[in-house]
Amino acid sequence: MLSRHIFCYTVRFFAKLKSWEFLDYAARLGGMSSRRERRERVDEMLESVGLYEFRNRMANKLSGGMKRRLGIAQALIA
Repeated sequence: MLSRHIFCYTVRFFAKLKSWEFLDYAARLGGMSSRRERRERVDEMLESVGLYEFRNRMANKLSGGMKRRLGIAQALIA
């Protein structure tokens, strides 16, 4: 039951952010305070999961596989 609520929250959250903004937010939650460091790390993570060219696309407009890769990048950035 709890996982369903987390999933619904994540889908709504995706709707409001671009891919890079989502990872930037995750990095801030993970304790990265330097804007320059976050930007470099976000670009590195997007490149590593093959989403760099989609960094300005709204996260909810990504395909299912791309969302999964974004989730992997989120886990690695924190």
